[in-house]
Amino acid sequence: MAFAHKEEHLEELCGKLKEAVDCVNIFIRRCLDSSSQIQYEAMTNGTQKLIKDLCTKGSPFRKEYLKHAKCFHRYQQQYRMCSDRYFSYADTFKDEDQTTQIKTWCCNFDRHRLCTYDSVLENCGTDAATLAQNIVITGGGILVDITSPFL
Repeated sequence: MAFAHKEEHLEELCGKLKEAVDCVNIFIRRCLDSSSQIQYEAMTNGTQKLIKDLCTKGSPFRKEYLKHAKCFHRYQQQYRMCSDRYFSYADTFKDEDQTTQIKTWCCNFDRHRLCTYDSVLENCGTDAATLAQNIVITGGGILVDITSPFL
């Protein structure tokens, strides 16, 4: 995610996010059967909530985000290293059995959460780190529920 660090940048980002979400949702409704639609909704519910909270003017989440946004923006390269590691690691276990994949995803997700927290803590402080961790957890959606038994 690009770190919008001013209200006007956030408005611009939210416009683009809304367009993207609307486009994907139209595709999902038109092209997937109802079972696949339910599965998609479950998998993206956290991310969609995150976008809604971030893009609702005056929401507590948006206010908290904007309070830390300049620091997030300044140190986004460190944060991106956590995300890059998280996504690149996914390819290394795609040929494993399903149970191993789930356990590995769980560990990988938890490492990503901790990496994000530690990176932001070091550069922006405890409140910003807690917010960043909550962003990862909320964005993770159902993955958090699936992974919790393995952590």
